[in-house]
Amino acid sequence: MPKLGVISAKIVVFETNLGFMGTIETPRGLAAVRVGCGGEVELRQMLERLQPDADDSRTSPLARRLQAYAAGKPDDFDDVALLDDDLTPFARKTTRACRAIPRGCTISYAELARRAGSPAAFRAAGSVMARNRWAIIVPCHRVVASGGGLGGYSVPEGLAFKRRLLALEADGP
Repeated sequence: MPKLGVISAKIVVFETNLGFMGTIETPRGLAAVRVGCGGEVELRQMLERLQPDADDSRTSPLARRLQAYAAGKPDDFDDVALLDDDLTPFARKTTRACRAIPRGCTISYAELARRAGSPAAFRAAGSVMARNRWAIIVPCHRVVASGGGLGGYSVPEGLAFKRRLLALEADGP
């Protein structure tokens, strides 16, 4: 992922029941969420490469919400604004359609493309999900292959992490 180039941002790295997570938060919206990245130092370095001039913080309201989510508390994160100025119109529609998938449910890439208004663009919808920089907030883990397989998941722990997220949501209230 290229450097974000956000003028005013803070990096927040925190521990959860799912391992370390990190965010890049700006006054205009959330620039990125990273999950499944191993240790705290590795994660912080990854986020600093994306946003070299960001302030460092240990917590934020969003971090506390993500910690609660990782502990099994439902949260749809619908109120979290995304810094998505760089997305194409199709990518924005796909991202919005993905955010509307309810907790505990999955849909196919083909269905995601249909919900984004472009039924034939299932591969393009998959590409948007592969580049999703807002893991959990944009719940791309809820998008699966049409044949019933999990598809992919673009975090360092890959499909194992996707399975953990889906299990967490299936077990929750």
